[in-house]
Amino acid sequence: MADYGSLVCKDCVERLRLGKILWVPDTGKAHASGFLSGLAGGRGYNHNWQDDDLNYSLFAMLAKHSGHEMVAVTDDELSEAFPGRVPVISDVPDSKFPHSALSESRTPVRLVTRDGANAFPLGSPLLHNHRVVQFSAYYDQLDDHELSPRIWGFLARWLSSPLVVEMG
Repeated sequence: MADYGSLVCKDCVERLRLGKILWVPDTGKAHASGFLSGLAGGRGYNHNWQDDDLNYSLFAMLAKHSGHEMVAVTDDELSEAFPGRVPVISDVPDSKFPHSALSESRTPVRLVTRDGANAFPLGSPLLHNHRVVQFSAYYDQLDDHELSPRIWGFLARWLSSPLVVEMG
């Protein structure tokens, strides 16, 4: 089984490293339950939902690629589906927009599986210069410590399944 995963925008062919995949054995078939990120200096791993920079980057990636088809893939699937190098979006943002600098649209946004049967609410789009740069759920998760593990779990659960950020 592949050890690492990425979230790839199939339209733009860009990816965000999700980290080391947590595999949970199931009745004969293993499934992913989450992702871990390495700690500086090789001191082990932490759950990605515990890292604010990774959370910010994940929500920013989803915002940047709203309406595009994305997929969380293993490294093996990445190599098969996208031969050659796929540019990596930094998992540590150059800068973060303070919440106060963004204007909020009241349109509800969800991350959904292609068939629309499964969805994760992302809150409302947050705009900077009329461009979606983040979602209110990122700022909500700073207070609601259950939100971050749930979005990383959603990505793990739908590993290899097409996803799209849907507004409205």
